[in-house]
Formats: sequence, C-alpha cells, structure tokens
Amino acid sequence: MGMERAFKLAGAKKLLVSLWSIPAKQTEELLTKFYANWLQGLSMSKHCSMHRATCKNIPLYYWAGFVLKE
Repeated sequence: MGMERAFKLAGAKKLLVSLWSIPAKQTEELLTKFYANWLQGLSMSKHCSMHRATCKNIPLYYWAGFVLKE
C-alpha cells in the first residue's frame, strides 16, 4: 500500500503491481508479452493486453499476483 499510494500521489493514473514476489524470469516473460500487446498500436486496453499476456502458457502462480489498478 505504501508504494502504491506514493505513486498515486505523484500522479500515476494506472499501476501494475504484484501482490507477492514473482521470480524475475516469469515477470520478464509476462511483462514483455503485456507491453508487446499494449504497444502494438491496435488500441488494445491495458486490461485486454494483460489478459492476452496471461493466456500465453504462463502458469497461474506467475501471473495471478499481478493487479492492474486505476
């Protein structure tokens, strides 16, 4: 809650946060897919980009801890 609040107070409109520690390799894989989806220029929302990234054979444990907050 502390870091989330600090980013919100600093003006962040949306945050992608993890609820527990996720290994770096799996985090990198998920975020690479998330940003690839989002930056494709297809007007895909961040929520849709995250959903598509999680459907790419990444075990539930590695992506279920991520929350996109507005």
